[in-house]
Amino acid sequence: MKANQGQALIEVVAFLMALILMIVCFLGFTKWFLVKQKLLSATRQGAMLYSSGRMSERDVKRHLRRYLTTGSPALVEGRLSIQVGHRIGFQDVLDQFDIVKVRYTSQSPWYQYTHLNPTLEEKCIIKHAATYGPDVQPLYGPAVSWWTGSIVRD
Repeated sequence: MKANQGQALIEVVAFLMALILMIVCFLGFTKWFLVKQKLLSATRQGAMLYSSGRMSERDVKRHLRRYLTTGSPALVEGRLSIQVGHRIGFQDVLDQFDIVKVRYTSQSPWYQYTHLNPTLEEKCIIKHAATYGPDVQPLYGPAVSWWTGSIVRD
């Protein structure tokens, strides 16, 4: 009878360790997923703003940086890389494609243990919109020509 006294305690400890491990994995994956979703949302938003021809490259970068460094999850500004410009490749000069790339490098120990890549990157390629409306919009100013701005390669 006395040999069975510690059995329940050992089972509870093993269960609690497994439960804590599952919770930590769930929280780590959730944070990774939220950061990935925020990057995806930012690239799509930036591509739409830039391809409209009403915002300059500098304004789009500033807008995306403010979006990514505020809210939840707030990303660290020093680990962000934002590229906005024109995609150049075969037929891209004729088709006038715009590209927005956002790259974030995390320093979280979660990536070391799970062997996930700590550098998350999203990109969005969209056709530059045709000129529309009056030359001066009250909120954004004159349209930006497709030939102005920087070139971004895939």
